[in-house]
Amino acid sequence: MNRRRLALIFGNEDYSGTAKLKSCVKDADDMAAALTNLGFQCTKYHNLNKRAMDIAMRDFCTKIADNDCILIYFSGHGMEAYESAFLQKEPITIIEP
Repeated sequence: MNRRRLALIFGNEDYSGTAKLKSCVKDADDMAAALTNLGFQCTKYHNLNKRAMDIAMRDFCTKIADNDCILIYFSGHGMEAYESAFLQKEPITIIEP
């Protein structure tokens, strides 16, 4: 039985209120090209806001079937807080308790 290979790829470099990143969209495009060469069906997005990313993730999850091989790739800002790592789409303010 053949396993489907599905990839969801985000490249976010345009952040309001912070410095624009220089290569996240290119990194996402390069990753999609490499994964396509490996037989993945890639769904790729650039510069989505949080709501659009949530919708893209939800839509991607509805396509997943048992035994599928999935990969989710994010190139963009991230942060670490309280010993956990987070993807960052929109500017945030951390308020210490």
